[in-house]
Amino acid sequence: MKKFRAVFFMIVSFLGLYLTFVATGCSGDSGGDDDGDAQGDFVKVIGTTVTGGNKFYSSDFNDSLSADRWDRKGVFIEGRTVLVKDFYICNHEVTQDEYTAIMGINPSFFVGDSGDKKVADGESQGKRPVESVSWYAAIVYCNKRSVQEGFAPCYSISGESNVEEWGSIPNAKNDAWDNVTCDFSKNGYRLPTEVEWEYAALGGKSGVSLQIPTCYAGTSNKECLGQYAWYGENSEGRTHEVKKKLPNALGLYDMSGNVWEWCWDWCVDNLVGVPFTGPSSRNGASFRGYRGGDWYFNNNVLWALSVAWRGFAMDAGCYPLGGEGRLGFRVVRSAQ
Repeated sequence: MKKFRAVFFMIVSFLGLYLTFVATGCSGDSGGDDDGDAQGDFVKVIGTTVTGGNKFYSSDFNDSLSADRWDRKGVFIEGRTVLVKDFYICNHEVTQDEYTAIMGINPSFFVGDSGDKKVADGESQGKRPVESVSWYAAIVYCNKRSVQEGFAPCYSISGESNVEEWGSIPNAKNDAWDNVTCDFSKNGYRLPTEVEWEYAALGGKSGVSLQIPTCYAGTSNKECLGQYAWYGENSEGRTHEVKKKLPNALGLYDMSGNVWEWCWDWCVDNLVGVPFTGPSSRNGASFRGYRGGDWYFNNNVLWALSVAWRGFAMDAGCYPLGGEGRLGFRVVRSAQ
């Protein structure tokens, strides 16, 4: 009888915790998980046509995401319709080990055994996201990894896809590197477009179909954000091993928080008529976009972790956010 009571109370306690978890809205509300097919560390995201509208930036941020702030409106804006093609996206940000294996160096700020740089207890240094990476370095990584794994590289400079012919990675603005082209028909690794990034962060086809899409990647409940993201309230001022928080509906980790993530696009403010692959020209822009927020932002600036926030970097590809350990990337592949 005592054994039966112990089991009974264990079940009741578990049920109570589960109901509390669901009641707080922390179980995830970013759409269904039928849009993606996991293949190792990559998820195949099924595309669709997305008609833009105010619903993509009004949820929970009616005041701060005002109509006069283009950088807080996301890419699915009123007047824009985009066809999102199927693609594969890595379920985590590129780690320090992954980057070092391809590039032979680790540029990360958060490397060390003491102080703010120290890895958190129980976590692996090599599984922290790589950061302090310039946009130029990120595209080199993509082409090098593509070749190493037998895929066709996507990026070319002056018609050349062999990065050995590109010369050294610039540490200052470089016109030739700014004019790099991307062949989206190739099956190699590349940076996501802003459309692909935001579409995946929202939970894919089911996520964008919601009457009110989520504010963050995985949840709209501010009280639950700490279960999905490393940010100022729980990060202890540093990056953390990837895949330690809850994923969004597609099984993608750290789309909000941990480190910002580079995107392919030039960050132009007027996106009406711009295809999902980004602007066909710079249109006067001098910034490359990045998304998702990082470990630094606290409750006073939660808009920076929202799916709708469009960050951008000065001096385009060469500027790694001051080398302060806040900017990394994840990779995608086309799925033709």
